[in-house]
Amino acid sequence: MQPDKAVPATAFLSTNLAATERRWDMGKQKRVPLNTPEDWKVFFDGLIGHRKRIIAELERKYRVERNPLAAWDAFIFCREWRVTTPEWVLQYLYGSAKRLMSAVPGKETDRAVEDHIVKALGMKTRGKGSAFSRYLDTLVRHRVVRMVLAKIKEDPNRMKADIFSEVAEELEDKKLYISNVTVENWYNDLKGKL
Repeated sequence: MQPDKAVPATAFLSTNLAATERRWDMGKQKRVPLNTPEDWKVFFDGLIGHRKRIIAELERKYRVERNPLAAWDAFIFCREWRVTTPEWVLQYLYGSAKRLMSAVPGKETDRAVEDHIVKALGMKTRGKGSAFSRYLDTLVRHRVVRMVLAKIKEDPNRMKADIFSEVAEELEDKKLYISNVTVENWYNDLKGKL
């Protein structure tokens, strides 16, 4: 299972939590029988911690990268998992709603209405790409760096250049063509931030 496919938080959890006899260990599944109350407590403590980490990561993406799609992603996640929606998400939604409703009715063109909506939702970007393409790019970069970090954790003495090459090859098998140099650059940029 790959956590960053589709909607990263919601897709990863909704697919993996269908089985009730699984316990989370840094995103990897382990089959563990849930026979005692202590087993269930450990399972739910891990699940709650996993949810909190996802929400914290989405908040970081929202605040640091200034991408409103992280707030939408967090809202969907919270609704689907019946988790209390964090205040930062509610503030974004409230501000967007106020900006959206501030339009003065008139004889606007369709283009003017579209521009107003995009601006109200905070999706108007400068530079290369849309809010959507930038968000997707961020998700891919984070996924790649997490792959590298997992391989380093497995074998800390292994040469990083070999790990970068291996990750690039694994991505190529999944039709993502990213060079080992790019993997290394992303790792160097993000290693302390994830």
